[in-house]
Amino acid sequence: MTSYYEAIKSLITPKMLDNAASVVNEKESRVEKAAHAMVASFLGVFLKWGDNNPQIESMLNEAGNLNILKCINKVFADDPSLDQQRLGDDFTEVLLGNKTVDFSTHIANQANISKVAANKLVSMVAPVVAGFLGRKMTKDGVTIEGLIRDINRDRAEIAKDIPPLLVSSFGIGPAILDATAQKKSRRNLNIIIWVVLILLLLLFFLLWRSCGSCKTDAAENETTVATQTTVDTKKVSDAKTLKVLTLPNGVKLNAYEDSVEEDMITFIESGKLENATNDELKKHWFQFDQIRFVYNSSTELMEGSEAELDDIAAILNCYSGVKVKLGAYTDRRGTEQVNLRISEERAKTIENMLEERGVGSQIVRMEGYGEEYAVYPADASDAQRSADRDIALRFVK
Repeated sequence: MTSYYEAIKSLITPKMLDNAASVVNEKESRVEKAAHAMVASFLGVFLKWGDNNPQIESMLNEAGNLNILKCINKVFADDPSLDQQRLGDDFTEVLLGNKTVDFSTHIANQANISKVAANKLVSMVAPVVAGFLGRKMTKDGVTIEGLIRDINRDRAEIAKDIPPLLVSSFGIGPAILDATAQKKSRRNLNIIIWVVLILLLLLFFLLWRSCGSCKTDAAENETTVATQTTVDTKKVSDAKTLKVLTLPNGVKLNAYEDSVEEDMITFIESGKLENATNDELKKHWFQFDQIRFVYNSSTELMEGSEAELDDIAAILNCYSGVKVKLGAYTDRRGTEQVNLRISEERAKTIENMLEERGVGSQIVRMEGYGEEYAVYPADASDAQRSADRDIALRFVK
């Protein structure tokens, strides 16, 4: 059975997070982290107080009967219904009491967002949690004690996303942290088991090598590695030549003609960015030319990729007022779920690398689209499918 925590998080879609990021003017990745921390924290506090307050049970029944989860996406677009807003506010007030400010502050600090943004996100997340728990009661017939039992079953999973200071502030340590310690012990035991297995495999390998009965075809292995390493590589046309691009601050970039660097600079300098609307900017993506990931990796870039990252960072640093959104894409090989996850992880990797280069504040959103915009079928040649495995950015207002 899917945990309540995972089920509630799944209700908050990437589109809703994108809307929320626009409303609170924070990076989508940070908004997502804050929203998940809020869901976990609401469940953690509910785990301790949920069955001790008759108001909570009455409120959840009302939330379930009114089905406030209907059109919940409107909450994240800052357009909630009166019932969604009222029940979300009531749920927050009754559950958190006079510690609502502390709740938002701890979330803001953990997700690295402003307190104003955290307060706004609380009003978005609370109706989702209240609506989900209320639906469990009215539709599935789960009692308040049953909710506590089901949440308690997943408390180890919930605990890892609750800010430590919030745990102590709300006194939910006994309800949450015991599970964390148990999980840590199990994790340590698993590590020991894996170490033993690795040592046994190593011993077996050494014995096998010493017998001299088997030989490794090194050339074949090298070919396999080379094939894997180059799967995500897209060749730059030999017809393209390097040119020097000079930014207004005097920084010089070595880039190919018609490169993403040149296109970005031209777009900004031409006044198109200044005059474009947000809807128009959504249609104008700048596809990276040289940034490619190692095969089957969402964190390691191919050799030579970071030069273009340096150029992108230099452009953003020069035009410090511009804001961008990152997008990552995959081909159709593999399942939709896996492709979506890989694209999200790759978008996050690029965001982190640009943040390390000092321009993280200009990346207000990032999103992985998986195979949604892939052109070629899964059985197409790798040369064709490589065109679908891209990283891109667009400007936002």
